[in-house]
Amino acid sequence: APGREGYVIAGIGARLVAYFLDGLIVAIIPTILTLFVVDYGGMIRQAIESGAATGARLPTDFVMEVTPEFILVSLIALGIQFIYLVGFWTSGGKATPGMRGLRMQVVDATTGGTLSLSAAIKRFIALGAPLGLLVLVPALQSAAGVAQFALSLFLFFTTITNDRRQGLHDKWANSLVIRSASSGDGATLVGCLLLIVIVVGFGIILTAMALAAIGPQLEDLMREMENAA
Repeated sequence: APGREGYVIAGIGARLVAYFLDGLIVAIIPTILTLFVVDYGGMIRQAIESGAATGARLPTDFVMEVTPEFILVSLIALGIQFIYLVGFWTSGGKATPGMRGLRMQVVDATTGGTLSLSAAIKRFIALGAPLGLLVLVPALQSAAGVAQFALSLFLFFTTITNDRRQGLHDKWANSLVIRSASSGDGATLVGCLLLIVIVVGFGIILTAMALAAIGPQLEDLMREMENAA
């Protein structure tokens, strides 16, 4: 980027590590809230009962109930993503915590300076975060994940095929992701190790919380199945 001596174009590997690190961070609060507002035990019961009635082993004809609480959590999740990403992109550090760990920054592709608020919002929208709200429409719940995955693949392809590693989202926002020339592959390795530790730790905590939340319902369901047998 112009005027950014000591920086080079960030590689796709480091960017993916930072992306997943940031994704885990912003998912913590919404995930915890979801455990309290979504009846996962009821969903499991519905799936089992549906499978028993139709003979299907993997019933997928049910949808998540869209309650006011679920709507609120979904909006909170989107709000957290917006504040986190847009806020850090436009901050003095020009980077999210995940990017900082890998010594990367996202800057204006023309000037090398801090992204404007409008550019950051464009980048946020182009990355597909608002697609998560599709889960609020029962008929589109199954399409939400597919749409986000398809967009991610498309953005990944447009990024790796561009000389400056500017995907469509960066092109639209006129942004550029750079890293310190001295960081090298070591920073990426450290980031990968940190990501593994966080994923394992978060997975253990989330599993424990989920079992605590729906454990009693699962026990009741198992007893009912044993009695029915």
